[in-house]
Amino acid sequence: MKSSTLKTAAAGFAVLTGMLALGPGAAQAAPAKAIILRDSGDRETGFIQNSNDRQILFSVSEDTPGAAVNLSSIKGIAFLEKAEIMAPARTAFERGQYEQAATLLGAVADEYGNLAFVPDNFASEARFLQMECLRRLGKYQEMAALFETPSGKTFNTTLPDLFKSQLALNRLWTLYGAGNWDELKQGLSGYETPQVGKAKMLGAPALRSMPGPEVVQVAFLRAKLYEREDKASLALDDYSRCLTLSYGNDHRLSGEALMSAMALMAKDPALADNKAKMKELEGLSFLYKTAYGKGEVPEPYASYAGNYKPADPPAIKTVKEKAEPASEPEGDKKAEPTKADAKKGKKKAADKKAGNGGKE
Repeated sequence: MKSSTLKTAAAGFAVLTGMLALGPGAAQAAPAKAIILRDSGDRETGFIQNSNDRQILFSVSEDTPGAAVNLSSIKGIAFLEKAEIMAPARTAFERGQYEQAATLLGAVADEYGNLAFVPDNFASEARFLQMECLRRLGKYQEMAALFETPSGKTFNTTLPDLFKSQLALNRLWTLYGAGNWDELKQGLSGYETPQVGKAKMLGAPALRSMPGPEVVQVAFLRAKLYEREDKASLALDDYSRCLTLSYGNDHRLSGEALMSAMALMAKDPALADNKAKMKELEGLSFLYKTAYGKGEVPEPYASYAGNYKPADPPAIKTVKEKAEPASEPEGDKKAEPTKADAKKGKKKAADKKAGNGGKE
């Protein structure tokens, strides 16, 4: 091989390996075992050592420097050890152990940050799920930093489509965490749909059709925006949406919406003179205590919960059964007419009509 060719190959390798600032753990970035399917139909098993927006470094040996392969010439990639690598983090995530899962997922995303540009790579999936953990823990301010990691910067091109709608919502959560209200308002407007007349159920604008877990997030964020704009009634409408729809799929967010609604109602200067609103606040406080607070609710809501008196259950109406008609004694029962009796009756009727009085 000519020295110029060797120099070109070495330069290409240096450019490719130097294109990513991998962040934490970059020096220990692990090659990922994979099968690549080329456009020609050829399959190769080896290790992806690095990537950029055009190429991957691929080697048949884990410790041998790889050769650059254009992503455009690759039909598909299957990661052979993905399930094993992701298993501990996924188990913690599915069990709702989000603190532990966030740590494990972050470690996977850092260790395999060299896959950041590879479509459908598990490092980007791990980073996305780490972000989900932070959201479900209410750590909204920490989510923004994950978008700035190598795998976070390539979310739009590497994540499967099934994650894209939640990814868009996660960007709104980062705006909320940062207190960027103007951009949050603009982002939320894309989820609204005009609705008037009888179809309009609440004062707050209707939301376009989307899965329940997404509706509750938009409703919660918009409620917070309405609070900031001193639109208490609209905020309570959206907290109601969130509380009603999220109880079965996001218990923490449902509880947060309930507490926010209680706090908003308690600030109403007309509360003491409005028996209906007071009763509603007492009921919500009691609900929080029994369904979310494990028997406890902070002040001043504890006193509201203590004043709540559940309505008496409706009285159960008993239905009286209709009495069966008394049966006749066997001796009093009339015998059923026979065919002979019917024939005899017809003959009497004919004789009577003929004028013999029905005599035999």
